[in-house]
Amino acid sequence: MIGRIWLFTLFMGVGVFGLGMSPGLAQSAAGRLVGIVQDQQGAVLVGATVVVTNLETQLKRKTITDHAGSYVVPELPPGWYSVSVSHRGFKTATVPRVELQVNQKVRLDFTLAVGEVAESMTVQSTAVHLETETASLGQVIDEKKIEDLPLNGRNFLQLATLAAGSVPIQNIRTSTALA
Repeated sequence: MIGRIWLFTLFMGVGVFGLGMSPGLAQSAAGRLVGIVQDQQGAVLVGATVVVTNLETQLKRKTITDHAGSYVVPELPPGWYSVSVSHRGFKTATVPRVELQVNQKVRLDFTLAVGEVAESMTVQSTAVHLETETASLGQVIDEKKIEDLPLNGRNFLQLATLAAGSVPIQNIRTSTALA
């Protein structure tokens, strides 16, 4: 009987300790780039090389498209990136400047034109990137807003009420909380 109680206590302790030590999934600052590479007829290109370059540090990440023509470049720190896609027998396509913010997933689909390897095309894009991969909603509050907005007692949690979908509520323990 004592052995069972001890074993139960051990398993519960390990379980509670493990839950307490697990990292929060929503607390990642890294973003990711995802997309599909296809030719002009809409056929996916397997084995296309995708190179993502951080414009501030010049660090490069390289990946290859899978059997569905998809690519994923995870764990990218927030910043400005250049994305280049190449495949044998096709012109290289490049998006010279795309911004990746905190915990953002940006979809960049590429359509490569048939051509010589030496030829390349640059995709100029100024459209806002919508997160179509998940239903999550987020917003980056830039330094200018933080400095310009009056914060009651400099409570940084009040900045969260600027994000779409947040509602301030009164809480017994703190002066302001979010629903």
